[in-house]
Amino acid sequence: MMITAGLSVAGSSLLASQSMFDPALDSPEREWCYAAQSTTVIGKPFVPAPIQITYDGAIYTQHAELAFFYGKQLKPVMARNKTFLEGWMPIIVYDWKDDGVNYYMKILSAELPELGINNLVQFAELTMSNTSSSSTEGLVGAAVRGTAGHFRKSPVKESVVPDTRFIMRDGYLSRNGKMVYTYSPGAEQYAVPDAPYQGEYAAQDYHLTDRTATGFSLYCRTLKPGETYTAIFRMPRIPVEEPKHIVAVQAADYRAGFAEAVQ
Repeated sequence: MMITAGLSVAGSSLLASQSMFDPALDSPEREWCYAAQSTTVIGKPFVPAPIQITYDGAIYTQHAELAFFYGKQLKPVMARNKTFLEGWMPIIVYDWKDDGVNYYMKILSAELPELGINNLVQFAELTMSNTSSSSTEGLVGAAVRGTAGHFRKSPVKESVVPDTRFIMRDGYLSRNGKMVYTYSPGAEQYAVPDAPYQGEYAAQDYHLTDRTATGFSLYCRTLKPGETYTAIFRMPRIPVEEPKHIVAVQAADYRAGFAEAVQ
């Protein structure tokens, strides 16, 4: 699969003042937000730190950032007008359309017994569906970086340096031996958009910095009329390295996490 990257952070959409988005970008029939970079948090009561959902819809834990992408040009999701499920449940939702495909995103936090309240696991569900009368191609995916920097809660705790090492195997990406995020089976793996994953690599191999997305898990599917495809991603607040914790995150059930969040 050839990937055409479009990884800028939508800066061209801002007015020169940087204070608000061009109102023409927002539909008057949908939710809207005056602020150009409105952020929110998810988590549970009494956690040591909430999880930031950035203005563009990434998950930022201060240990790493999980960003999402879609479409043939691998565009970064810009979930500026995200909302809570049904207006109040602690589940971030956002939907959009692109090139004949409907996309829908949900993000939530859940506690695993093996990790406890101090290390919540974040679930992201990305769904794409074809509501047209002919087949069409859709793509969803995710990748990590240290931090995009802009309107993030604080600096990342562990910066990417030239000898930072990444491995993608068994459905998860590790950074310096610690699991950062997991992804559903069937992904095409890329170190960076124009380089399929070939094995362990160092940041210096691709000139990576904190702001560079890496470790892409991509799902390109030809969707028949009415067909839907969903990918699930999991991200512990703090990357984990103990085998039992890695297994627990991999096995974490999205439906159980969703049920917990809406109780």
